[in-house]
Amino acid sequence: MFQQMPPKRATWTEDETKLLLDLCLQEKEKCNFTQQGLTMAGWNNIYTNFSHFDKKQCNNKLGYLKKAYLTWKDGLTATGLGRDPRTGAIDALSTRKLKKVPSP
Repeated sequence: MFQQMPPKRATWTEDETKLLLDLCLQEKEKCNFTQQGLTMAGWNNIYTNFSHFDKKQCNNKLGYLKKAYLTWKDGLTATGLGRDPRTGAIDALSTRKLKKVPSP
């Protein structure tokens, strides 16, 4: 019986990651982007630039980058500092925990 080889894990360089993001911006300017993400035409334009990554690896990388960005953005506003509604004093919440994005 055949045993399937596990898929090769994608290793992205900084230049490849930058290229992916730059291409996404170009597709957004071409209106190949919706609120849910890239359109099929947008993805097809991106895939052609990454011969050594398959479609799933490109999609996973972009998903990871989105998640990392949203976690970072949440961290900017989630300092744990705020006002005590009873006294009006500045208060720090010790129970607030920031999310950590697992590495891909």
